[in-house]
Amino acid sequence: MTTDQFYVQFGERLRQVRLAAGITQETLAQRTRVARTTITNVENGAQAVTLRMMYGLAAALDLDPESLLPHFAGDEPTRSDHSELVARMPLAAVERRRLATELDGLPRNAHEWVIRQFSGKGDDEDGSAAK
Repeated sequence: MTTDQFYVQFGERLRQVRLAAGITQETLAQRTRVARTTITNVENGAQAVTLRMMYGLAAALDLDPESLLPHFAGDEPTRSDHSELVARMPLAAVERRRLATELDGLPRNAHEWVIRQFSGKGDDEDGSAAK
């Protein structure tokens, strides 16, 4: 799965839970303190989502952040997929353990995105790709 596909699926999932909650894009934007067009772009998969934004969206929708992550058939969480990557992360041991624990409950397609966020090589706060 490419990063673009991940964001398209994330946006579809966000739209699904927002509509199920009966919340407009404008209301979600106000709750997360972003422009309505940001919500539109995220839902359309046209804007990357930072870890901070994902947590803000989840809080505004009264959900666990993990519930916003897309799930794909055959994409079960697996410890072996990320243990080597986490071990090489420039983090304190306690942070590496926390990251490994978080990844254990996520589908494999989310691992790369989360690791980029923790490594500081993720997306900027506004959702644009970091250089």
